[in-house]
Amino acid sequence: MNPNLAGALQWCRDHYDYPWAAIALSFNNGIQVAPGKYLQFDDRASRVTDSCLDLHQFILLHAPVPDPLAAWAGCGSVIYWGFSTYGQNYACARAVRFLYGGGAQNAGAPPAIVNATAAAVEQATRSCFNHDWGMVLDDIGQLRELGQLPFASKVVAFLSPKYAGVYDNRINNFLLRTGLDTPLLGCPAVPVNGRGIMQYARTSSPRNQAVYQRWCKRLRQLRDALRGLGPNYAWRCTERRPQGWRAVDVERALFRLSRLWVPKPSSPGQKNKGQGRRQSGYVGSSARPGFDGGDVVDWLRKYCESHPIS
Repeated sequence: MNPNLAGALQWCRDHYDYPWAAIALSFNNGIQVAPGKYLQFDDRASRVTDSCLDLHQFILLHAPVPDPLAAWAGCGSVIYWGFSTYGQNYACARAVRFLYGGGAQNAGAPPAIVNATAAAVEQATRSCFNHDWGMVLDDIGQLRELGQLPFASKVVAFLSPKYAGVYDNRINNFLLRTGLDTPLLGCPAVPVNGRGIMQYARTSSPRNQAVYQRWCKRLRQLRDALRGLGPNYAWRCTERRPQGWRAVDVERALFRLSRLWVPKPSSPGQKNKGQGRRQSGYVGSSARPGFDGGDVVDWLRKYCESHPIS
């Protein structure tokens, strides 16, 4: 891999700045969901998503089958995290909509939703062993509120961070606008509307499953290439020690890159609107990279063209 590309991806991962937000199960305080068990919404406004949050979500999603509340809370936690940039109240409302299906919170955890969630997560975990990420996506997509590619892939990324990453509207639109989709995925990205939103993002779509399968394969390929460069290219965001690359780390680096890339004006003197701006809700460093986002896109395109995936 081009050292310039590796260094740029390292910088992007070091400066990943998505907010820290999660739901926890506790033995006191919060919303009671069962005797002696409560839900707590944890929104740490000054902290970014880190390895501790990854571990928290992973543990919930991989809890033993006798504790279906953990998988239920884990999926709700991912939804809460995913909507955190929209504000705490909105994120909480969307998580509650999944957790209770429109029912009353004071009635405790709804057994039907809890059991369906635990079953879907258990099946998805089994599918992970086959590395069939399109099937894992479809397993999670059986759940209400998780039938679309962006949020189902968020759950998959926390379920298996070494092998999978998020595929949301920002990533999809970035691949389309840069022309990276075919070199990187080996196929076109999901079509979008005028607002850059995927037009048909159902997890049940064979096309979307194929896109996600290829996305995860590319993330793993880039992961292995970065790890092969040695400790000098390990990443460190807010963690105390350098970290080894996972598939989800490559995705987070590309997510950060998508906010650095600005398309060239279509005519002399024309300004780009809405590109390269810092979105509200992001909390990371305001440091500026020592590279141009367009150059990184070119380096990445050349790498993918010379390392095609099947």
